[in-house]
Amino acid sequence: MQSVLHSIVGPKEVHPENLNGRVALVTGGALGIGYEVSRSLALAGVKVIMVNRKEEQGDDAIADVKKQKPDAQIEWKGCDMGNLKQVQSVFTEIASSLHRLDFLVLSAGINTNQYGEDADGIDRHFGVNWLGHFYICNLLWPLLRKTSKLGESPAPRVVFESSEMHRFAPAKTHFASLEELNNPDIDPTQLYGRTKLAMILGAKYGLRDQVIKPNNDRIYALSVHPGAVNTEMQHQWKDAYPGITGQLIYSLTTMAGRSVEQGSYSALWALTDPSIEKKDDTGNDLNGYYFSDPDTPGKETSQASDPALGKALWELSERTSEKCKPAPSRVHWECLRKSLRPDNFRNLISLRLNKLQPPPPRFRFHTTRWMSQSSVEELRSKVPDTSTTQIEIVGSSEDGRGLDSDMDRVDSELVSGEDDKSDSMNAKDKRGTRSDLAGKSLGFDPDELVQLRTLQCKEQSQGCQLGKFIQFF
Repeated sequence: MQSVLHSIVGPKEVHPENLNGRVALVTGGALGIGYEVSRSLALAGVKVIMVNRKEEQGDDAIADVKKQKPDAQIEWKGCDMGNLKQVQSVFTEIASSLHRLDFLVLSAGINTNQYGEDADGIDRHFGVNWLGHFYICNLLWPLLRKTSKLGESPAPRVVFESSEMHRFAPAKTHFASLEELNNPDIDPTQLYGRTKLAMILGAKYGLRDQVIKPNNDRIYALSVHPGAVNTEMQHQWKDAYPGITGQLIYSLTTMAGRSVEQGSYSALWALTDPSIEKKDDTGNDLNGYYFSDPDTPGKETSQASDPALGKALWELSERTSEKCKPAPSRVHWECLRKSLRPDNFRNLISLRLNKLQPPPPRFRFHTTRWMSQSSVEELRSKVPDTSTTQIEIVGSSEDGRGLDSDMDRVDSELVSGEDDKSDSMNAKDKRGTRSDLAGKSLGFDPDELVQLRTLQCKEQSQGCQLGKFIQFF
């Protein structure tokens, strides 16, 4: 019966080709729809990283793909999406090991099932299906952004495996608090539907509106419906509704469901079809869209089209993941637009310095106040890898002249251990001297920030873009 139905109502087939050199990461990539996406991409020449909880699933998936393409580049990593600390550890390591990331497919998840809480004390449906993926996007975004700037490379794409089941999200969904999420009285289908609603909102009003547009990122975020697909997850209907009800739902869905390969077509189309980037007469493309089939925009519910609800989801996700404190080094979405703050200055510097190639960089900090050697040493302690990094302090007065009429540059304040001789500065210029100036450079009050020209920081080494951060401080 399935084969007959598929020949009549099956989706448009999608078989990617000639994608050599590209890199993909697929959560849930060793089983079900995720596996079919991984397999198709690997056969097209993509290097694929599959992420699942169970190692045996990864081993089997790799073996199956290698049978079809012995030289396929495919590997497996283990991770529980319902454990944010584990997500942080695994995906930070993955990000540091890759030089690019073209495709990010977020397919791991729990199907309709009974209420339970994950390792972080959050509704496990929401934690695994949405919040874990939210955090994965956050950790991998710098790599996606880097890839988007690699010459002629096509724009990276992020695809969420959502579902038409988003229609079953509770009518009173507000994404207002953790208490709202952790409600054991919500029906299993509604728990699942709420997470699929989150994926549509997250792609459109989260990634697109909160991250991509403000930063002018050349990255596409989409959500798709794979169809009712016969996967191992269908067995969870019997757990969600014990007895005859669950058995009946399971039988009906497997009888009329699509094959796993057909279920992968929507995601594969969203990952590779060039029409996603084509602009219409109003200058808009398909970024943020939800597709119910390949090349078929979905007709999402009013909830899934509510920007206020999307913003509430995004804010709740940020609050919840921060509350769990998975890591102190979490990369911020909008680092280019953030002001100087004590908690992110060092991370922003580290983010760029870690990417530098020799020769060692020299950074120039302009300030209107003289800085003692102890102050300079304190500033140096805020910058990693000082053994290969030189920092130059350059003084200038309020009107732009040098602190001393005979020199514009205070070369003796290079971070090389040389002490600055304040005798060359007149009394008027020395009146702002404070031994703790650099030490408090991460905590200036607004008036003091006006007096500093750290926004004039310029890099003098090819490949370093720290200046692009500093100029926003």
